[in-house]
Amino acid sequence: MSLTGSVVLVTGGGSGIGAATARLAAARGATVGVVDRSLEHAAAVAGSIEASGGTTAAIECDVADDEAVAAAVRSMAGLGRISGVVTSAGIFDGPDLQPLAGVTIDTFRHVLDVNLGGTFSAIKHSLPQLVDGGGSVVTIASTAALRGHGTARVTPRARVASMR
Repeated sequence: MSLTGSVVLVTGGGSGIGAATARLAAARGATVGVVDRSLEHAAAVAGSIEASGGTTAAIECDVADDEAVAAAVRSMAGLGRISGVVTSAGIFDGPDLQPLAGVTIDTFRHVLDVNLGGTFSAIKHSLPQLVDGGGSVVTIASTAALRGHGTARVTPRARVASMR
């Protein structure tokens, strides 16, 4: 499938699935905005795309900040009209997930701000360009969207029947 002539914004593009998606879109001909909270990571992915002959921009952006997402979308104006958005940015509470009782409300809100708010903001701010000329939105979620992580510490008494 050719993406020649398209411009794709990829949040979480500095690592993992987002980086792989950015590279694949570029390999198929898209110009890619690699958006990541780490400019160093975004630049590394953008550099690998450019080394392969692709066109890209590295954009530092904390997707939990709606105005920063709006600025990231505006900064892509020089690349052309955005015709695709991939929301891959996501966080969790680290490799040693805590029992729910140990998670602070601030941590919970931050996870929501990144995982849900970042997706909302990227789509919201790109939408005028997508509607104006057509386009696609791809949202990526971890398996945690479907089931709990195996590392979550749930005691047998706290387990609910639907989790079995």
